[in-house]
Amino acid sequence: AGIEDRIAALVDAAPVAVRGSIGVHVVNIDTGNPLFERNEHQLFLPASNLKLFTAALALSRLGPDYRFETKLIQEPSGAVALIGSGDPSLSSRVYPYSPSAAPLPSRHAIEELVDQAVAAGLRRVDGDIVGDDQRYPWSPYPESWTADDALHDFGAPVSALTFNDNVVIIALRPGSRSGALATIELDPGFEYFTIDNRVITTDAAGGTSIRVTR
Repeated sequence: AGIEDRIAALVDAAPVAVRGSIGVHVVNIDTGNPLFERNEHQLFLPASNLKLFTAALALSRLGPDYRFETKLIQEPSGAVALIGSGDPSLSSRVYPYSPSAAPLPSRHAIEELVDQAVAAGLRRVDGDIVGDDQRYPWSPYPESWTADDALHDFGAPVSALTFNDNVVIIALRPGSRSGALATIELDPGFEYFTIDNRVITTDAAGGTSIRVTR
């Protein structure tokens, strides 16, 4: 019912059409017959479009009611193991998702899990607290990524056990006087990173730049 003309009009009207290439291949799932084709044999890097297929596969195989489970288990040795399953909700997000909702504290999900453990009778940990990310094969970055992809928040590594999307927020504040080092706070606060702080507090108004390199 005119779907070819409608898709063609959308593709031709896209701003990227004048400075890039667009490849489209729409297929009827029931029959396998193509409904629309444009540069369908040209090779592209799918980038974030690949998430469409990932989400569709998850919905198809797992179903919309599937829930990831992060288990806290006390082992016979006395140690406590946090066993991951790829749960993306160990973060500051508010569920159900709302774009206008203020984020929760970064440790909200972990503290909630600890409260549940205490309510279930946990009073003492004789041993280590272990994070178990063995549910999935260890592949934190796609093979096609380059080194600069890891510098952005969307380039954080992935695994079966991630906390706060594996992202750390760095807050910089002026020192107590001009010439003093700026103060740094990490959220979540932990000692995994070694930080070389060279940010100097100045009296200058405007024109100040701060760079963060890994």
